Amino acid sequence: MRDTGTVLIITPWYGGSDGGVAISAETLAAALVHRGIGVLVAVLDRPSGKRFEYGRHGELLLGLTSYGPEVRRLGAKGWLGYYRRAFTLGVMLAYLVVRYGVRVVHFQYSMSSFTPIRAWLRVMRIPFVVTFHGSDVHQVGIGTEAARSLNDMVSFANRITTVSEGLLSELAKRSPGATTVADVIPNAIPLDIWDAAEDLTDRQSRDIDMLFVGNLRRVKGPDFLLDAFRILVSYRPSTSLVFVGSGEMEEQLRIQVRDAGIEDHVVFAGRVDHNNVADYYRRARVLAVPSRNEGAPLVAAEAQLFGVPVVATSVGGLPQTICDGETGALVPFGDAAAFVSACRHFLDDNDRWTRASIAAGAWARSHFSPDLMASRYADLYERVLQVPRHTADARTSLRPPRRAQAASVSGDETAGLAVARAQPGDSPSVAIAVADRRD
Repeated sequence: MRDTGTVLIITPWYGGSDGGVAISAETLAAALVHRGIGVLVAVLDRPSGKRFEYGRHGELLLGLTSYGPEVRRLGAKGWLGYYRRAFTLGVMLAYLVVRYGVRVVHFQYSMSSFTPIRAWLRVMRIPFVVTFHGSDVHQVGIGTEAARSLNDMVSFANRITTVSEGLLSELAKRSPGATTVADVIPNAIPLDIWDAAEDLTDRQSRDIDMLFVGNLRRVKGPDFLLDAFRILVSYRPSTSLVFVGSGEMEEQLRIQVRDAGIEDHVVFAGRVDHNNVADYYRRARVLAVPSRNEGAPLVAAEAQLFGVPVVATSVGGLPQTICDGETGALVPFGDAAAFVSACRHFLDDNDRWTRASIAAGAWARSHFSPDLMASRYADLYERVLQVPRHTADARTSLRPPRRAQAASVSGDETAGLAVARAQPGDSPSVAIAVADRRD
């Protein structure tokens, strides 16, 4: 395999419970390092101070502040702030290229705040890849700064990726040239969830009939789920539903539950740390994904890894995430009767549920592994590096210590930057990142 040098991942969110983009970015970083690829992770607007903490995989994180062109509308102060920050970004990017051998940049998500970074990459002739996740396409209004940024990302990127075929179709409607530079690479199941499923033994001891995992927002369709669940309870009076997550619709949903008289059947578990979601997957018989639109929700892949059949709406990337009729079922959004019928298909027939559970686990393991995703991105990085005009003249390779440290790092390290890299024998979850000391 050709040496891809160091990959700089730039993301607005990273790790923890900050949503699918954050989790996907962390999973990619860890999986790439496991393959021996040097990775730096820069997180937009991440607070930094005189000391830095490693992430939970052993990585160090670089905080970046970048403004989109829209701040220039604020007058002289906005213009000054925009170009001052753009200059600072250029200096930092140049340092990373020369000192650490950054040869490819990978944007996780598309947003206008990345505009000055993208401009510097073109000046420095550094190739970059952009991954679109869903909301950065679905929620982009026509004629907005975000729409212009989206089209610029597609136009100037060496390659783009989407997390599903369905999302690529939606992106092509907004930027017709997208299909000529696009690859579809599904998100992978995070390493901690992957490891937690290894000890899955008892498929029958499940006390949650229906499980919803996600933000309680309109786009996720929790109100539609309650409409369907009210009908389901009329057929199966003992059926339970657990919402894992929080959001702007929670109070409205509680009122909807009360008005339907199903308080004894519905539990709002609140926001749960992503590491602990596995406990709910182990207890669930069916995962409900009633979304109005989606990119490729991680929860559908994760639940299947735990042998949970998924009943979902046939929107976005869900048809590529679920094997309809085998690992779950797809229904049109808004068709509550069809949703109920699909749920009963698995809840009322234990033999059918067991077959679907086994198929779901096998499907997830073969299609959503971190190693598979890392392999596909490594191949993609090699391809973009074959474009001569974007080849980076990186003088110094990443030369990290033998193992990543487990404690905080002093901000007095070389130029305020510290780098760690996985070595043979290190844990697969050790990631590489960079920390920056700000003024």
